[in-house]
Parts: sequence; structure tokens; C-alpha cells
Amino acid sequence: MIPMVKEWFKKAFPTCNKIKSYIITSQSNNINREINDFQQDNNKDEIKLLFAISKLNEGLHLKNISGIMMLRNTRSPVVYYQQLGRCLTSENVDNHPIIFDFVDNIDNLELINFKHDLMKSVEENNKYRVSLGLCEERINFALYEEHEDVISKFRNIEKKITYNWYDNFNNLVKFYEVNGHVEVPKDKTNERLYKWCTLQRSLYNKQVLNEEFVQCLEAIDFKWDLRLERWKDNLKAYHNILETQYHSKILYYDIINENYYLPIYQFEGLSLEEEKIIKWFYRQINIFKKNEMEENKKKIFISELRNIEKYEENQWLKSIWKIKSFYNFMLTEYNIDCNKFKIAPKKDELKEQICSVFNNKSIIENTIDKNLPKSSVKSIVNLKEKEEMYFVASFIEENMYLEGMEDYIDHLNYIYYKKLLEILNNVSP
Repeated sequence: MIPMVKEWFKKAFPTCNKIKSYIITSQSNNINREINDFQQDNNKDEIKLLFAISKLNEGLHLKNISGIMMLRNTRSPVVYYQQLGRCLTSENVDNHPIIFDFVDNIDNLELINFKHDLMKSVEENNKYRVSLGLCEERINFALYEEHEDVISKFRNIEKKITYNWYDNFNNLVKFYEVNGHVEVPKDKTNERLYKWCTLQRSLYNKQVLNEEFVQCLEAIDFKWDLRLERWKDNLKAYHNILETQYHSKILYYDIINENYYLPIYQFEGLSLEEEKIIKWFYRQINIFKKNEMEENKKKIFISELRNIEKYEENQWLKSIWKIKSFYNFMLTEYNIDCNKFKIAPKKDELKEQICSVFNNKSIIENTIDKNLPKSSVKSIVNLKEKEEMYFVASFIEENMYLEGMEDYIDHLNYIYYKKLLEILNNVSP
């Protein structure tokens, strides 16, 4: 809507090179800043537009408002008068503010006698002023109804749309009563109803679907985002597999980040459909790791993860994550891919170190193998590889005992870095 309104003003004022917009809603965190910027920015060569949703209805008056455009209808006469008051104030008495009621609130609220009532109030007020020896006030007010024919035609269209809408809605209710859900399939039998449901979702996403229609659909558990619902169904299917395979052995832990991990199970006797669900779930793990998961899914998926801090017996996972973080740091900051050139030591001593402190030897060893690079540094490397290995070794030696390296090195994984230095210092070009 905002781009559309700005385009209106561009066409109405083609010589104006700058149209500036401000936005405030009931959810805004910077309302005062936006309002102050709007009032203080007094450039006469630009048009200022303040878009307000569920705000500015009461308790606030703005100076130098030259007009109001009503783009949302209201059922409250009080709210309507408050909206008018944004420009019909004493601060704007020298101006000639214009109010565009594009949604015909004045008619919908049966306020068509507004002008008559206003002039009557002014007349009574002037009598009182004269009795006090004050001069009369003069208010120039004009009400234009050039839109009346257009509105009338649109209302006729709206009646037809509303009638057809409820006709289709009743068909959807019948479908729900028969099937127990409203996920209409795309087949010849339900083609028309399927297209109608698709249209409702599209209108809802564009925020133009009538609120009354929204409430009717939600009353029968209508789903606005089918992709999200299918995603939830897959997640539920994964949970069902875990319940039926509750005896499954944990192979290793997939470390997601410094806070979370996931157990990876060894499933047996899965059907083809169940195998697809397992693969789907593993894809979701990678999508989450890459921070590519949609926010609505991320909020759900994060509940699947286990918090490292919650389990004392799994604190060793932090040490493994710190090594992974170091390799990620080398790649992002210096473009050195330690996985590609196998810049990693053997993991035997690290495994022994952690197993000496924590239980679950099999899980510890498998987790280290799955989360850290393979250890196969070549004894002879080319010049570029030698330079990169030398840089990694120098970085570790110079920073190993500095406070900043606590993000990468601790008392458990220290032995891993010592082994890494030995290997890096023994390669030759």
C-alpha cells in the first residue's frame, strides 16, 4: 500500500522530486522518533507522508497537517472523529486541510449528517461566545460526494462477492464434515474449491482478506501456510519414528553450535517412507546450521535441539565445538580451508583425554570423528599449502596462551592443538 500511495503523489505532483514517508504501527518500537522526525523535517520542497496503523487515534495532536487519507475502515464513530482531529486542530487553523475518506467511513458509520451537526454545534457555540462579549467563530467546511456513484457500484460488487464467498465457504464446511480436515486436494472433483482455497491464502498473505472471512475460516482450522503444515507433518512423522524406535542406539552427537547438539540414532527395520523422513530431518539440521531456515520453522525446530549446558555429562561437546570454531575462523577470516588441505592431526589422544574424564566412550569417539576433519596431512606439500600450514601453525603458537584463544582452546582440547602444531611443523615443500 505504501508504494502505491507514494505513486499517487508522484502523479499528482510531478514537479516534486522528493516524497518522504514515515511509518508507525501499534507494534513499532520507534514511534516517538518517527513522529519527531515527521514534525521537525520542514523542507518545503518535499512531500511528507506519515503512515499510521492502529495509532494516532487519541491523545496526540500533530502540527501542520495538511490532509488525511483514510485507507482503512472503522466501525467506531469515536475512532473516526479522533482520526479527523489529527488535522482539524487549532495548530492547523490557518490551513485548509483536506480529508480523503477512501473507505467511505462517513457513510458506513451513518455520519452523513456530520456537516449539519457540526454547523449546528458552531452556531450554539457562537451564541455562547456572543453572550460573553466575544466575536463569533467562522468555520468553512465543505463535503464532497463525488465518489458516491463509484462506491455504490463497488458495494454491489461486494455483495456479489460476499454471497459467492459464503457459498464456497459452505462447500468447504461440507468437505470438512466428510473428511475431518480442510486440505482440499487438487483433483477434478474438488478443482473449483481448491482454487478458491488457494485464493483465500493469497488474499490473506496480502493482508486484504476480510477479517470476518478470516474468522470463519479459522473456526474450521483452515491452514494459511500449507508448506509449513507439511513441514510440521514431517516433523511429527520423525517423532513417531523415535517413539517406535525408542530402543535405537545413539551413534554420535551432531554439534549444532556452542549451545546445542542433536543425537544421531542407528535405526533398524525402517520402511522406505520412514527412511525418507529420516533423510528429510537430517537436511533440516544442515539448513538450520547454515542459518537458511525460515523464522517460523526455526522457532519450532530449535525445540528439537538439546542444550549442552543442561547435561553435565556432555560438557565435553563444548571442547569439540571450539575446535570446529577455530577451523571456521580460519576459513572466514583468512580463507584457509583446513578441511580441504586436511590440516588436522590424528584424534586418538583427544579421544583418550575426553574419555578419561567422561563416560560413553563409543559416542565420544564417533562424535569426534564426525565433527572434526580427517587427519591425513601430507608429508610433502606444494608451496601454497606449505604457506597456509605455516600460517595456521604460527597463529596457534603466537596466540595459544592469550585470553582471546579461550574461544578455541581449553584444558580438554589443548592436546589436539599441540598435536596439530607437531604435524604442521614437520611438513616440507
